[in-house]
Amino acid sequence: MPSTRLVLFLLLVAAVLAPAVSAATLVVAAADASAADRAAADIRCDGVADQVDINNAFNLLPDDMGMVQLTAGTFNCSDSVFPNGNSELIGAGQGVTRLVMVNNQSPWKPISVTQPDVHLRGFTIMGSGGVLVKVSRVVVEEVTATSRGPDGQLYRAGGNGMFYIWADGETIEDVAFIDCTAEDAHTHGFNMNAVNLPKETRNIRFIDCVARRCGFGLAGGSRSEWVTGFDIQEDNDLYDVQVINCRAEDNWQSGFHFEPGEDKGTIKKAITLSGCTAERNGQRNPAQYPYQSTFLSGFYVHFNAAVTDCTSIDNKNAGFYVEGGDNVVFTRCTDSGSTYGWKVVKNARNIRLEDCESDGADVWAFWSAYATNITLARFRQADAGGDRGYQSMLGWYYDNPSYQQPVTASSFEITAANSNRSLGIINQAGSGNVYTLRWEGDVTAVPTTLPTVVPTTTSTPAAPVAAFAFSPSQGRPPLNVSFIDRSTGVPAAWRWDFGDGVTSAALNPFHVYTTEGLKIVNLTVNNTIGSNTTTGYVTVGSAPFAAFSAEPRTVGAGKPVAFTDRSIGTPTGWSWTFGDGGTSNLRNPIHVYAQSGLYTVRMIATYAGSSDTEQKTDYIRVVPDANFTANATAGKALLSVMFADASNGTPSAWTWEFGDGANATVQNPTHVYARAGNYTVNLTARNGYGSTTLSRAGLVRVEPSRPLLTFPGGTGMPRDLNGDGLYEDANGNGRRDFADIVLYFNQM
Repeated sequence: MPSTRLVLFLLLVAAVLAPAVSAATLVVAAADASAADRAAADIRCDGVADQVDINNAFNLLPDDMGMVQLTAGTFNCSDSVFPNGNSELIGAGQGVTRLVMVNNQSPWKPISVTQPDVHLRGFTIMGSGGVLVKVSRVVVEEVTATSRGPDGQLYRAGGNGMFYIWADGETIEDVAFIDCTAEDAHTHGFNMNAVNLPKETRNIRFIDCVARRCGFGLAGGSRSEWVTGFDIQEDNDLYDVQVINCRAEDNWQSGFHFEPGEDKGTIKKAITLSGCTAERNGQRNPAQYPYQSTFLSGFYVHFNAAVTDCTSIDNKNAGFYVEGGDNVVFTRCTDSGSTYGWKVVKNARNIRLEDCESDGADVWAFWSAYATNITLARFRQADAGGDRGYQSMLGWYYDNPSYQQPVTASSFEITAANSNRSLGIINQAGSGNVYTLRWEGDVTAVPTTLPTVVPTTTSTPAAPVAAFAFSPSQGRPPLNVSFIDRSTGVPAAWRWDFGDGVTSAALNPFHVYTTEGLKIVNLTVNNTIGSNTTTGYVTVGSAPFAAFSAEPRTVGAGKPVAFTDRSIGTPTGWSWTFGDGGTSNLRNPIHVYAQSGLYTVRMIATYAGSSDTEQKTDYIRVVPDANFTANATAGKALLSVMFADASNGTPSAWTWEFGDGANATVQNPTHVYARAGNYTVNLTARNGYGSTTLSRAGLVRVEPSRPLLTFPGGTGMPRDLNGDGLYEDANGNGRRDFADIVLYFNQM
C-alpha cells in the first residue's frame, strides 16, 4: 500500500502540525472506485487490508463528531473495522459500497461498535463479517450482511448473528436497525444475547428489516442446527423491543424467535411485533413430522408480547408457537398453509387471540395442550386438513404424559369455513371451558356442552375490524405512500391519521410525507354497530428516535435521579412521565422518587412534523435509603443508646451492627455499651426491591466508668491507642512497647 501510506503520512504530519483535524468528513476511496472518486478522496485504498485505512480515517476525525464516507466500490478487509464514538460510517448504498470481510484463520471480522453514538448506513457486508454492537445508542440503517462472498462462496460465520447485540455485564439500550437485510447467512440474521449481570437489552427497534435464508445446517456449513431469522432473546434480559414491518423468509429454524428462558430466569417485558411476515421458515430443514423437538415456526414467542397484524405463510411447524408462555396477545394475525396455525402448549397461560385466522393448515388450525385461560375471540378457521377427527385440537400432545394434559378455564369462539364438515370444529376437551362454535353460513351456533352457550347468528350485523396495507413502508422524503383498506365487517366510514398532522376520509388514500420521522398511522373504521382502530408505522428518512438514559438507575428513596435526553435528531420538545405520577417538560430533568419500587419511565420527543416515544419498563429501581438517629453518642461504660430508624422508602427489614460485636434486627433497638472505646454503627435497611447500608464511623464514644490513675513508674495515664476499649499503652508514653508489659507485671 505505498500510495496509501504516503497519504496517511501526510495526514499524520498535518495532524501533528495543527491542533485538530478541521474536516468533519473524511472520504475513503475503494481501490476500484472511479477515477473521479479516487481523485477527490482523502484516503485511497489499494484493495489489501483496507480496514487499516478505514480505521485510520476514524482516528483522524475530531473527538466530538465526524463522518467516514466510503465511495462506491469494494473494500477488501482482513480484520475488523472499529468506528469511533460520535461518528458515522456512510457508504454509497447497499450493493454499491461493498465491504468484503474474509480471514480464513478467523471467521468473524465484523464492524465492531464498541463506543456509543454511532451511525452506520448504506453498504453491503460480505463474507465473514457483520455488525457487532456492544454499546448503547447505535443506529444501523440500509445495511445488508451476507455470508456469501463476491465469488459466490458461502464463508464461515464466527459470530452469533449477522447483526449482533452482545451485552457483557452491562445494559445496552437505544439501538435501531432500519431497512437492514441479512441473507444467505451461516448464522442468525439478527441476534441479541448476553452474559454476566446486568445483561440488559432495552429499547431495541427492528424496522423494515429482512432475514432471508439464514442457516444451512451443520452439514451445509452453518455454525449450528438452530439458526433463525430474528433470534431476539437468548440469555439477555429483554425490555421494550419493537419489531415493526419486518420479514423472515426461508430460514433454517424459526422466523422470529424468542427463547422461553424459564430455566435461565431471564426477564422479558413489553415485546411488540407489528406488521411482520414469516414465510416458509423451516422448509429446507430435513426434520420430519411431527416436529416434537424442533422449532421450524413463523413466530416462536412466549411472554409479555403483543403480536399485531402479523402474517405467517407456509411455515413447516406452526405459524404461531407459544411454549410455556404467559401474557401474549395476538390481534388480527393470520396463518396460511403451515402445519398448525397456532400451537399453544406446555403450561401456557393467559394467551389471547383476537380476530385471528388460520387458512389451509395442514393439520390443525389451533392446537393447545396443558394450558389455562386461553381465549379465542372471533377466530376463523378455514380448510384445515385435520387429524383425530377435528380441525382444531385440545389436550393431546404426542401421547407424552408430561404435557398431554387438559386445557382449562378457557373460551373458544370459532367460525369454521370448511367444505368437509365430517371434521368437527374442535374436540371440546378439558374442563371449565366455554365454546361458541359455528359453521360459516349457518344461522345458529353448533350446540355445545361445558357449558351450553346462547346461540349466535352470523346474520347479525357486527362492528367492523380495521386493517390496512401500505407501500412503501420506508424511504426518504418526499415519500409517496399508497394506503389500501383491508378492513372487515362492512365499514361505512374511514378516518386516516397519517402521523404528521394530516388526515383523510378516503377509502384508499395516497399521502406524501415531506418530513423525516417514524410516522404512526392510525385507521379508524365505523358503521352503525361500532368502530375499531388499528395502527401501522412508516419510516421516513433517517428517522429521529426518542432515547434517554438515567444515572443512577438504582437509587435510595429520596435521592435524585438525573435523566439525560439522548434522542437522535433534533427534538424541539420533551414530555416525561416518571412512573410515580411525576412529570416534566425539561430536556434533562432531575427527579426524586419517594418510595421504593420499580418504575417505568416514558419520554415523548417532539420533532418538526412528528414525535417519537421511548418507554423503558422497570427502568428505575428505588430501594430503601438507610438512615438513623441515636439519642446518645458519648458517655461512660454501660452507656445505653436508643437507635431510631429514619430510613426512606419503607424498608421491611433492618440489620444493625453496633461495632462491639453485637447486632440486632428490630427497627428501633436499644443497645448497652459495656466497655470503653469508639464504636462504628452500621444500619442496613431492605425490602423486596433491595437494600442500602449507612455506616457512621466512630459514632459512639464510651469512656471508662471510673477515672484512670497513672501507674507508679509510668509517664502518664494509660491510653487506648486503637479505640477497642483496651488500654494497651500502660505507661502512657503514646506507644505500645515492651515497657508497657514490664510496668503491668510490676503492679501484679
